[in-house]
Amino acid sequence: MKSVAVLHASQLVTLGGPKHPRVGAEMSEVSIIRDGGILIRDGKIDMVGPSDEIEKKASGAQIVDVGGRVVLP
Repeated sequence: MKSVAVLHASQLVTLGGPKHPRVGAEMSEVSIIRDGGILIRDGKIDMVGPSDEIEKKASGAQIVDVGGRVVLP
């Protein structure tokens, strides 16, 4: 399966807090990344962060520019 990089979201809304699977009240902790991006490999989210950082890791990935829209992974 190929990789996809979603770039240039005006706001990328994702879970905040520690990097481990969350349940219960932890699911309400959100984080907003401005000009955010997502790198998806083999159908799974591999990385989220600022678009410029995602783009550096997206060699060979299909690029989807979301043109300043809000994105929720």
